Amino acid sequence: MLGDVLMQEYGESRGPAGAIKDVMERTGHDRSVERSMDRINNLLHGYGVEAIRGDVSYEPFWMDAVALYVNMGDTYIPTVLYDVPKYAFRVMSWGDWVEINQRRYNIQ
Repeated sequence: MLGDVLMQEYGESRGPAGAIKDVMERTGHDRSVERSMDRINNLLHGYGVEAIRGDVSYEPFWMDAVALYVNMGDTYIPTVLYDVPKYAFRVMSWGDWVEINQRRYNIQ
């Protein structure tokens, strides 16, 4: 399913979408996620990797970060986001993700 969303948003399987999918499938946790998000940022020609912070702490490594996302320049442009508590990648806008999870993580 995630692969289908990537193909729809970012092109054919041999282009950026295929490379992004490969990066996500090979990612573990913690520092591996940071490196993968940096690589995805480069593939998408994004504006850097940003953190969404909440009023919770899941692990010492992540502190209060509840998600990481590739900044595409607009809150509602689809991007690649890493959901820290769920250890899962998502392809959606970070604005939509915050709207869905704002109360759960007390995002200000």
